[in-house]
Amino acid sequence: MAVKLMRSLGRMVLAFAMMTGGLASVEAAYPDRPIHLIVPYPPGGLTDAVARQVGRTLADRVGQPVIVDNVPGGGGTSHLAGEMFNIAADVKITHVPYKGSGPALQDLMGGQIQMMFNDTSLPQIKAETLRALAVTGSKRWSQLPDVPTMSELGIPSQALSPDQHVAFAERFGPLEPNINSYGDDVKRDRVDSRVSDVSNLSEDNEILNAQSRKRLSGLANRLWHTDSSFRHVAARVSLLHARTVAPIGGHTEFADLRAAWDALPDDMKRRIDGLIVEHSIFHSRAKLGFTDYSDRERAALPGAKQLLVRTIPETDRKSLYLASHAMRVVGMDETEGARLIEELTAFATQRQFVYTHRWRVNDLVAWDNRCTMHRGTAFEERRWKRDMLRATVTDVGNTCAGLQGSEALPP
Repeated sequence: MAVKLMRSLGRMVLAFAMMTGGLASVEAAYPDRPIHLIVPYPPGGLTDAVARQVGRTLADRVGQPVIVDNVPGGGGTSHLAGEMFNIAADVKITHVPYKGSGPALQDLMGGQIQMMFNDTSLPQIKAETLRALAVTGSKRWSQLPDVPTMSELGIPSQALSPDQHVAFAERFGPLEPNINSYGDDVKRDRVDSRVSDVSNLSEDNEILNAQSRKRLSGLANRLWHTDSSFRHVAARVSLLHARTVAPIGGHTEFADLRAAWDALPDDMKRRIDGLIVEHSIFHSRAKLGFTDYSDRERAALPGAKQLLVRTIPETDRKSLYLASHAMRVVGMDETEGARLIEELTAFATQRQFVYTHRWRVNDLVAWDNRCTMHRGTAFEERRWKRDMLRATVTDVGNTCAGLQGSEALPP
């Protein structure tokens, strides 16, 4: 039994009093987690007793705990929207009961509460007293055409087709061509050729054997890296969609290289600003002992030079630009350069700079490769299937563009 929730809520607006933030999708499949029954009366009454009996029966039927929440004043569509948001976004919003939306709206504007779900705040939104972040319907509202739907802001529980995945990614820019480092072994594509197959699966959707070149090459994804820094025009945005996840492990960690740059000592900033680094996908694979690539495969991905410190044009913030693909610092002794890259990587991946994403089926995670590194964590890859697809948006040019000298040119 799987029931899609939130379809009956119609259109509601999630409004913040001059606040911003990322939102998660409000659509979730059940019963894959405990179910909450909202009773808008105190415990002990007839409605409460009936709800608890229904809850026991429902729990036996669907095999999930059913929790009865007594919330006097709750129970309307606004309350239900908030509860579904709690569940889908994996957060906890404290419900404050109101008799009607008027008092709630007044408190929101006065800063007594931080957020509300309602369908009556249009005048305040148009007057810019409130900021609307999303609507709960499946389509945008004609009255607020610039306000996205919750699923557009998404990200958990987005069942995307390859066409939808690609179409959404192309909103950020053109996709880079998909070239596999193990291209000689690809007889037919397991998935849409416009996206990268980041899985432990064969063309027949079975777990790869231990000596598979795809598997051995993919193990390097467990090293800290940024996507496609080994291409002359590297990746800008990656959008990774989880179709099947391992029950234990298989997380993805992200390191904020802007924060790491900010935290560097001034003397290190002066030392490295302006340095150029050569990147190669085959260097990162060789770190794990895998060097079995043909001349044709190596020629298809020849490597590239990139700045070690880059500036993000939209924010004018500086960021380190590191990856396990970084093989040497141009103009520096190889041993000294390797030691510098290792030191910076260790600094940038301290826990205070790292976010860990624990995947759920249909999660879609997007990140800016220009100012982050990421890596996959270990899981029992010979036991569990992990099926992930990545659409990759290319950047606008090489990071060294505009620098003088042959070392700034592509190999």
